[in-house]
Amino acid sequence: MAPTIRLAVEDDAAAVAGIYGPSCESTAVSFEYAPPSAEEIASRIRTVTAQFPWLVLDAAGVVAGYAYATGHRERAAYGWSVDIAVYVDPIHRRCGVGRALYTTLCELLRLQGYFKAYAGITLPNGASTGL
Repeated sequence: MAPTIRLAVEDDAAAVAGIYGPSCESTAVSFEYAPPSAEEIASRIRTVTAQFPWLVLDAAGVVAGYAYATGHRERAAYGWSVDIAVYVDPIHRRCGVGRALYTTLCELLRLQGYFKAYAGITLPNGASTGL
């Protein structure tokens, strides 16, 4: 079965937490010191998807990665700008998962009318800057 990109649901929270957690624990990439629980991730998915896309790449029933958008800043002039992030499970890196997620996410955002998307990247990070 070919991998599919779909909208995230709260049931994806445990898989998303499993991908995101190590970034919190052992890198500066996430800007969080402690990994959030699956319950917290479910709450984030619920909150984000009220306005923005949160996508997962599903590879034969396994979440290989995810990407989402959030509001960029609160002032009115930023109303059509978003922040975006992508995280990929280590065993699925360098396989096009991040690019596929960002491509789909950016197309959805364009259809929603957003003009600018900003990704925060902790350097050095060749894989992320390559996207």
